[in-house]
Amino acid sequence: MQRRKIVLLILVFLSLTIALPISISASYRQVSSFDCGGASFVQEKDSKLDVKSKCGEPSRTESNGKVWIYDRGPGSFVYYLRFVNGILERIEEYPSSN
Repeated sequence: MQRRKIVLLILVFLSLTIALPISISASYRQVSSFDCGGASFVQEKDSKLDVKSKCGEPSRTESNGKVWIYDRGPGSFVYYLRFVNGILERIEEYPSSN
């Protein structure tokens, strides 16, 4: 009986350590604008040139430069800016993993 409880506890622990980070990392929300700091912000339909001039270089890029990622560090959100034909089409806000 005791061994059965231990096995059950291990299974619960393993399922939480695997499932919880996946559910947290997958949680994001789509937003219509991104605050670059100061009085500058960008919104959907802005060009890459506008975004770069207001926000500076992204922290990193993905998908051959079609996705710009701005990570402002611990305690803030990470923003994924998705471009189609050089125009900002979608802004996604993710909790920081730091």
